[in-house]
Amino acid sequence: EEQFSEKGAICMNNLHIFEALPEGFRTVKTAEDRERLARTISRAFGDCFYPIPTYPISHEEYLKLYYELGLQWIDNAMEKGVVVANEDFSGTLILTKMKDCLDSGKLIKEDKTYDFLSPEAKANVSYIFEYTYDDEKYLEYNEDDIYIEIFAVDTERHGEKIGSRLMRGLFDECDKAKKDILLLTSIAKNVEMYRHFGFEVMREHHVEEINSDAYYLIRRHQ
Repeated sequence: EEQFSEKGAICMNNLHIFEALPEGFRTVKTAEDRERLARTISRAFGDCFYPIPTYPISHEEYLKLYYELGLQWIDNAMEKGVVVANEDFSGTLILTKMKDCLDSGKLIKEDKTYDFLSPEAKANVSYIFEYTYDDEKYLEYNEDDIYIEIFAVDTERHGEKIGSRLMRGLFDECDKAKKDILLLTSIAKNVEMYRHFGFEVMREHHVEEINSDAYYLIRRHQ
């Protein structure tokens, strides 16, 4: 039984990105879909980016953190954005407008879902999110631009061009709609990957409060 509508794949606050799901794309329709996609997000972040020195948590906690955040990102985008994935949910793009991004730092700090972290770790991780993703402080943008909140591919499926197919589908639709695409990464090695996809660095800054760098990138419509 379907629990979610196609809205979470094609429409974002009345801004249609996809007139219909491109071939090979699907969206979240059931609770099982939602959980499968959150597991993909958890593995993508947990296997690629752990350990992060500023996160005083174990690998198990790290995976659980991003599983729970994945569920929240999916739910937020199903209401305010767009969730698309490949056929087996091993890759996903979660899209919003910049103003509708999930405030992950506030969420971690205030939601009891994240009480599996120690109080110290919870405060530290939420603090990092708050400073790294302070978009309004560091970036000028157009409200109608598309923001990639999450781009994730299961690490066991790297090399299968899953991410490339998702990106190409998004680019085709955003070019038709004359929309630019923005994203943020705090992982320096990802910048070259995004440049390969046609993004350029719009702003780079060092976040002194957490001794980390943040890179804002844009892919201008063609």
